[in-house]
Amino acid sequence: MRYRKFGRTGWNVSEIGYGMWGLAGWTGSDDAESLDALQRAVDLGCNFFDTAWAYGAGRSEQILGKVLRANKNNSAVGGPDKKLYVATKIPPKNEKWPSRRDFTLDDCYPPNHIEEYVNKSLANLGVEKLDLIQFHTWEDRWLTASIAGNRTTAFAPCSKASPMPSRSSTTFSTRIPRTLFSPLAA
Repeated sequence: MRYRKFGRTGWNVSEIGYGMWGLAGWTGSDDAESLDALQRAVDLGCNFFDTAWAYGAGRSEQILGKVLRANKNNSAVGGPDKKLYVATKIPPKNEKWPSRRDFTLDDCYPPNHIEEYVNKSLANLGVEKLDLIQFHTWEDRWLTASIAGNRTTAFAPCSKASPMPSRSSTTFSTRIPRTLFSPLAA
């Protein structure tokens, strides 16, 4: 397996990642086969896994969690960093896919909704922190509206030990979700 840097994170991720949409019963998948396939990917050097709470209402995350636990102390996996990286996605609160231009950021991702699904994903995966959290839908105008409104997007650590900052503990606007990446806490 070959590895490359993941943006500015410094992570060495496998050039082949594992997308987990089909592992949560959506395609008639079998959990035992899914676990075997994931383990085979790990054994072949894959160290980047993309899942989402929406893939089977957390089931895909739970399946990946079993593989993470099975390989927790295995120094032969995880590529140069000896780590299995997890990217997951928060579903929109309005439960509408795909997004539409008339949806607002507050319709889809209010801070309390983000915190709720971060906690669900942490529990499903059985981990203390998430490597990458993404919004499952997006509208580019959300960013331009935030800039025009003089709001700032900030990034903060998110884990069981370090939850989202409270609204009163930050000078950043509470209208833009702050918790997106955990590696900044590493």
